[in-house]
Amino acid sequence: MHIRLCVLFLLMPFSLAASQASICTSIDLRSLESLVLDTAQVRIEATVALTGEFSLSIPVSLVAERRRGAVQCWETGLFLQYHPLSYDLFLSLSLMQVALLANHPYEEGPQFLFLNEMAVGWQFSVPPSIVIKPCLVIKDPHKVFVQEYEELGALFSQFPMVRFALLVGWKFPVPSSKKAEQ
Repeated sequence: MHIRLCVLFLLMPFSLAASQASICTSIDLRSLESLVLDTAQVRIEATVALTGEFSLSIPVSLVAERRRGAVQCWETGLFLQYHPLSYDLFLSLSLMQVALLANHPYEEGPQFLFLNEMAVGWQFSVPPSIVIKPCLVIKDPHKVFVQEYEELGALFSQFPMVRFALLVGWKFPVPSSKKAEQ
C-alpha cells in the first residue's frame, strides 16, 4: 500500500502538467569509457518536462567493478531540473537519491545508502527530437553524506566525486488528455 501511494505521489506532477509535458530518455555516452577501465559506470535517465522552467528526472546508474562477483552499486532517485527563465542552461538537484550495494565484501546481503548529487549543464536540441546534454555532476556538494561516499570510494577502483557526463537521447511529446476529449 505504501509503495502504491508513493508511486501515485511521484506521478501526480506529471499528470498536472500533461498539456505541456514531454518525455526525454537518454543514455550517458561517457559510459563507453567503461569498456577500457576497471570500473564500469553506466547511466540512463528519463526526464519529464513539466513547464519551460522545471522538469523531473529519474536516473538509473550502475557502478561495478568488471570482475566476476565484484561489488555493484545501483543508484536511482528523483531529481528536479531547473532551467532559469526557460533557458537551455539547467541546474539539477536530487530530491531523493538511494543506492543499493550488492556483493559487498564486508556485509552480508544488500546494503542501502542515501546519497546526494547536483549537476550543472546545457541542453541542446537537434531537430527533430534529439537532445544532447553535457553536464558536470558533483556528488555530495554539501558534504552531508561523507561517510557513504568514502565507503563507495574505498569499494571501487575509480569513483570520482566530480564527473563530466554527456547524455544523448530522444525527446517526444506526451499526448494531452484535454485534446482527446475534444
